[in-house]
Amino acid sequence: MSAIAPFALEKGELLQIINERPETIAELDCIVEEMETRFDEEKIEKILEVVKSTLPKRPKEEEAVAA
Repeated sequence: MSAIAPFALEKGELLQIINERPETIAELDCIVEEMETRFDEEKIEKILEVVKSTLPKRPKEEEAVAA
């Protein structure tokens, strides 16, 4: 959480990021309200880097269905 704290995301956005683990700008844009006006492209990429380096990859749908 401390790695993503500088981005001032809302609690709901943080929860969705943790649950969804976005891997692309498009996925992140669906989670973060007014992303383009709140963050420049460099910060958006940094958020994605933090997500990818901090959170485990999301399970593949086939694995989730089998479990």
